[in-house]
This record gives sequence, structure tokens and C-alpha cells, in this order.
Amino acid sequence: YKIISLCPYYLKLSFSSLVESDHGDVSQYYNKYRKFPHYSLSIDDNSESLNAYVKVLQGNEKSNKRIKLRNYLYKQCSSIGCHDKKFHVLDATVGSGKTLSGLAAALRICKVNNCKRIYNIIPLTNIISQTVQVYKKALGVNDLYVSEIHSKCEFSSSWLRMYSSRWNSPITVSTGVTFIESLLGCRPGMTKKLCNFCDSVFILDEFHMLTFQKYDLWKPILGWFIFMSKFLNCHFIFSSGTPIRFWEEYDLSLDCNDIIPTNEYLKMSEYEMNRVKINEMSEIDDVNFLIDSIEKKSRYGSVLSVFNTIKNSVVVYKAIKDKFPNKCVYYMSSMLTPIDREEILIEINKNLANGVKVI
Repeated sequence: YKIISLCPYYLKLSFSSLVESDHGDVSQYYNKYRKFPHYSLSIDDNSESLNAYVKVLQGNEKSNKRIKLRNYLYKQCSSIGCHDKKFHVLDATVGSGKTLSGLAAALRICKVNNCKRIYNIIPLTNIISQTVQVYKKALGVNDLYVSEIHSKCEFSSSWLRMYSSRWNSPITVSTGVTFIESLLGCRPGMTKKLCNFCDSVFILDEFHMLTFQKYDLWKPILGWFIFMSKFLNCHFIFSSGTPIRFWEEYDLSLDCNDIIPTNEYLKMSEYEMNRVKINEMSEIDDVNFLIDSIEKKSRYGSVLSVFNTIKNSVVVYKAIKDKFPNKCVYYMSSMLTPIDREEILIEINKNLANGVKVI
């Protein structure tokens, strides 16, 4: 019975290996094959670089409680004990430093279990580029060491696109859709990367949004996770500010390790709720009233305005730009190309560093 139940997983894994090798052979036959450089995960060097980078960011714990919580989270993640558990849950609130702390935990797990790759799976494309930039800056590595893969990614060359599509970089950051397609899809292009998942650590960032509310997909996905953890030396870090343990809803028991004790997570949540003050405004019918409210706020500091639709954001942006031409007003949305967004972010960060108030 056990052999029969494992057949689908082994068959798909074999198919993935066949497609990967077949594509390589065909490319070589037609002289289009290029041998890619092999980068190995330098766990000790990466951990040392990451610790040095985080040390610069760490401030005075006595004067700032949030800094104390961040330092505690990073310490817990970078010192995960050696045990046999393959599933880890990282419950931490927004702004607690999960990006770097999760990477520290993944490097620690790699060192303990002889893993050779790290995959960070993020449900939203708009934060993938940010995560990749943070990784590169913290580790001091290039595009070949940390691969960024999503539908809006613009590669500097076709060669780099081909290299990244193989998912064999030491660290790969991609979307949940691409990851799920590699597990549950049937097309060769989707499944060819599956054979590279062996000996890997997966960081599932904001995992509660992994299936975009298609919760019926969680059962087959969890089936793959269990198979990969038992037979492929794969380890998983479920990271989220609002964790929902979907595996408790199915007849699938995951022996999870809570990186942060429940009482500490509750402390983080309580602090976060008290840190931010929410002022509700009545329903806004007049765009001029909204524009004036944003301008008044900008007198005391920079303002970030988030809108539910692109159309609304464009209308308000143009209105503020026309009414207050002397203000530093910027517009960001998925309508812009990645290069344009990056240039705008660089300009915004430059103004903020110089003390300029922006909208």
C-alpha cells in the first residue's frame, strides 16, 4: 500500500529529471547549450556576512522595544537547535525582521542537515524584488547567486533568464504560483525544476496566502511537502504575521517546531496593536477633501497613501501634483515597469535620507 501511494510522487520526480536532462541534451546537440557556472551555497560565509549586516542594523534595545523584539527574533532563528523536525513555524508580526531572520534560520538548517539550496516562496510579486535586493546586500552576492523569478522580472540578458529558469541557484526567490505549478502542474516546463528541490530549505513567506484562498489545493500541496521531507531531505519554514495552520484541517499531522514560543508571539502582537494608531475618516465623496487631508499630513512628515484601485490612485496623484506643484509627489503601481519602479524608489530613498518630506 505504501509503495502504491508513493508512486505518483516518484513518477513525477522521474519525469522531471528526464525533462531536465533531455532539454540539456537537445540544446547541446544543436550547439545552443551553454555550460552554466556552478555556485555552491557558502553557508559559513553567508552566515558571517548576514550576522555582520544585522549587527549594523541593531540599535539600542533599552530605548526601543521594537528593536529588542527584532533582536530576539533574529537570535532565535539563527540558533535553531539540532533536531529531526522538518517543519518549522515562524510566527512574527509585520516589521519584526522576518526577511533576514527567516534567511538566518534557513542557513542554520542547511548547515545542520547538509542542504545545498534555499528557496524563498512569496505570494506577491511586488515584494519579491525588495526581498532579493535585501538578500544581495546582506550577503554581498550577485544575480547568479540569488535568482529572482516572476512574471514581471526583467533580466539583463537572455542568458541570465535561461540560467534562472532552472532554479538551481544557491538561493532562489519566486512566486507561490510558480512553485505550486512545479508540484501540481503537468507541463514539462513546469515540472523540470522539481528535480532540483532535493536537499533544500523552503521559506514559505506569508504562507497563508500561498494558494490565494483556493484552500482545496492545500491537501495535495501538503502531501508533496510530507513526501519531500521524508525522502528528499527537504525542510520547510512557514512564515507569516497571521499564521493559519491549514494542516490541522486535514488528516495530515505535521510535527512542527515553533521557532517563536506562543507567549512571545502574543507579546509581539500586543505591541504591534498598540504601536499603530488608526484614525477612521468618514466616507469621502469629494476628492479635494482627501487631497487637502494628505497635504496637511505631509507638513509634519512623509505620507504614504494606498488606494484600492489603480484608477483612484492615478486620479489622486494627478490632483495632488497639480494643486501642490512644489511638493515631492511620487506614483507607484503595477502599471509601471520594474525599471521605472526601481528608479522611483531610488529617488524616494535619496530624498528621505536628505530629510525631504515626500508623498
